[in-house]
Amino acid sequence: MEDVLPVAKEHIARWLEIPDEARAINKAGMRKSRIEMFIEKKEIDSRFYASLCSSSTVQDMLKKHVESLKNKTNLRKWS
Repeated sequence: MEDVLPVAKEHIARWLEIPDEARAINKAGMRKSRIEMFIEKKEIDSRFYASLCSSSTVQDMLKKHVESLKNKTNLRKWS
């Protein structure tokens, strides 16, 4: 356990030698491909989600859920 702190300080010192701007550029570069993928698939994902939400199975489940919430509300009023 005594060796952990000096080793950690060494690692921190090495990281701090890297300029902030370089770290920011590197981070942005690593995220860029992921962001581009999300942007490219945005329309496809939107259509899929809309299709899923409007399916009869999901609509039936939502209807049952809303009814159960209404029933809980009614029960609380009479309690």
